[in-house]
Amino acid sequence: MTRNLKINIRANEQEVAKIKQLAAIAGYSQSEYIRLAALGFPVQPQVTQ
Repeated sequence: MTRNLKINIRANEQEVAKIKQLAAIAGYSQSEYIRLAALGFPVQPQVTQ
């Protein structure tokens, strides 16, 4: 699926740092992490083998 629309959000420095940290831990880009969380999907670390 092509995602060509952009949504801007406002966050403070601490919130951005936390989003970056949680996205990295889960193995997602920041965009994918925020999208999954906003749509109500459980955001869990990706399993890699």
